[in-house]
Amino acid sequence: MAKLAGVTALPRMPSVPTMSRARRELAPALAIAAVSLAIACTPPAGSGGGVTIDHERYELDNGLDVILHVDRSDNGMDSSNAAPRTEFPRSIGKVAARELANAGYTHFEPLTQVSKKSLLAIHGVGPKALSILEEELQKRGLAYKE
Repeated sequence: MAKLAGVTALPRMPSVPTMSRARRELAPALAIAAVSLAIACTPPAGSGGGVTIDHERYELDNGLDVILHVDRSDNGMDSSNAAPRTEFPRSIGKVAARELANAGYTHFEPLTQVSKKSLLAIHGVGPKALSILEEELQKRGLAYKE
C-alpha cells in the first residue's frame, strides 16, 4: 500500500470480469426467445386464463392457505396399491407388476410367448415374481416359452 500525505491508499481492486464476447452476442437472441415464449404461453384475452383445475381452498388457523386438488384422472394405475392394473397377483410386487406392464405384459397369455430368461432381463422382475407367475400359469394350463 502506498502512503500519500499521511493517508493510506487502498490497493486497486482487480476489475470485475464482464460478460464474455459470446455471451454479449447471445444475450439479444436469448431475450427475443424469452419474449417469444412468454407471448406464446399467454392465453388469449377474455379466455379466463386457459386451463382450469377443480380445487378446494382452505385457510388454516395459522393463516396458511391450502389448495387441495383430487386427481381423478385414469392413468392406468389402481390407486389402492399404486400398481398398474394387471391379471397378476399382488404378491409379485409393485415394481415387478409395473415393469411388466411397462414392457406390455398385463395378462397371462402373452407370458406364454416369452422365456423366463427374457423376463428376468426386465428391470425389477426377479426370480420370486417369475415363480409366482409360473404357479399361476400352471393353474391355467399355461407355461413360459422354452
